[in-house]
Amino acid sequence: MDGQAGVYQAVQHVLKKGHSQIAILAWPEASRVGTERLSGYFQAMEENQLTIDPAWVVRGQGEYEYGYTAACRLLDLPKSRRPSAIISMTDLIAIGAVNAAQDHGLLIGKELAVTGFDDVPVFQYFKPSLTTLHQPVWEVGRSTVQLLVDLLQGRPVEKQQILLAPELIVRESTEGATY
Repeated sequence: MDGQAGVYQAVQHVLKKGHSQIAILAWPEASRVGTERLSGYFQAMEENQLTIDPAWVVRGQGEYEYGYTAACRLLDLPKSRRPSAIISMTDLIAIGAVNAAQDHGLLIGKELAVTGFDDVPVFQYFKPSLTTLHQPVWEVGRSTVQLLVDLLQGRPVEKQQILLAPELIVRESTEGATY
């Protein structure tokens, strides 16, 4: 899965919605996948010539509680430094951020945009529904099985590594007023 491309898409999406103060709730530095996803954030911000406040890059474990606590820290920043959008490494982290924002009295999608990553089916039914990155798990499995079958049957294999990009699924959590 091309996590870098996925997070890049999410950042570009909130940029098109008018956000320029964009935070990211990332995984610990030891996470290779997290580092790849985080590079998509840095790439999009750099390409758009946006300054990144060091407080906007928060690292922690991929759990609800981390998302909630990290979002609270971001939302407690002075208004001039407070992000108007939060990109999350997983849907579970994003839901923590959504609940923290709601506890701070903010309207998700209107006063704060939040994105996730994974497209956990149940989160499309939350209010507001979560904008997220859908991973083509079925295609990943199909490609992996085909590669294995080709290897076992002695057929030549063109690519031993296939990188699939996730698809941005836009829902209510980023679709409010433009900023």
